[in-house]
Amino acid sequence: MLTFVAFVFAIALCVFVFEILNSILVRKGADPRNEAQIRLDSMPAPEDQDTKVYKRNTLESFILALWPSRFDPNAARDRETVESLLRRSGYYYKTVGEFYAAALRDFVMFLVVGVVMIILMSMMNMAVVGVVMAALLIYNGLRWPYGRLKNVAKQRADALQNNMLVGLSVIEAITSAGKGMDKATKVAAGVGGPFCAILGYYNYMVTKGGNNVETALEAAKTFLPDRNNLDAVLFLDTLKDISSGEQSRLVQVVRAHRLETHRKILNSAEERASKVRSRAVLYGFMAAVGMILTLVLPYVFTFSIGF
Repeated sequence: MLTFVAFVFAIALCVFVFEILNSILVRKGADPRNEAQIRLDSMPAPEDQDTKVYKRNTLESFILALWPSRFDPNAARDRETVESLLRRSGYYYKTVGEFYAAALRDFVMFLVVGVVMIILMSMMNMAVVGVVMAALLIYNGLRWPYGRLKNVAKQRADALQNNMLVGLSVIEAITSAGKGMDKATKVAAGVGGPFCAILGYYNYMVTKGGNNVETALEAAKTFLPDRNNLDAVLFLDTLKDISSGEQSRLVQVVRAHRLETHRKILNSAEERASKVRSRAVLYGFMAAVGMILTLVLPYVFTFSIGF
């Protein structure tokens, strides 16, 4: 019994250390979670001009020197993957250097907690358990920043689908008034949101690239949080077709895209509502069973003892 209590105390102490380190890192600005909603709603310019000098403690500097292929933005092997994740997340971290600085701090935090776990488990003659748990913590520390970017990209993908309906509604209204697609996309880009931000970047690339629509569209597609979002991809391809001279079906095409997006949003909402109802029924059943057992079991035990 004492061993179990000590084990629970060790886990609680490690969680306490983790929370303290996590709060310190947030105050130091290692994690831009306070700006997450802003970066979901808009998209900063995709420039990786990272001239900021990051302050590191002795342990962080030692790990960086020991493992540059993991934490040095100039020598990292997965830099291209990180750049892709940053674009898909709407630049949750402003630069690649900021991401690797946060990744290093996260790894150090999990490493410290893992060492504390080994020490506590060794004091209870459970060193093997401590090593296994520390290894899991350290591995989680390596994957933590990447998982965070993927979660943000997923949230941005959901937000993009909803924002796409707003953007298409604006484009449909502008084109119905007799304006061209160029004017409509510029107006929609000013609305704000992930999809409208991609339209704004598309317009920026068209102007920068000398009206090279195809190149601008390919650049804009790299900022889609989910490249499997056929609605967004097909609409961007439609911009290329319309820009090539097919203006006659402009309003009909935009309306078709808007109606399809609206239908998928409704289906998604109905699916979420169905899941909520199913879980509510399950939780209600479990609550009823628990209440019945709470009422019946005392009488069962009393009867058994009396008998």
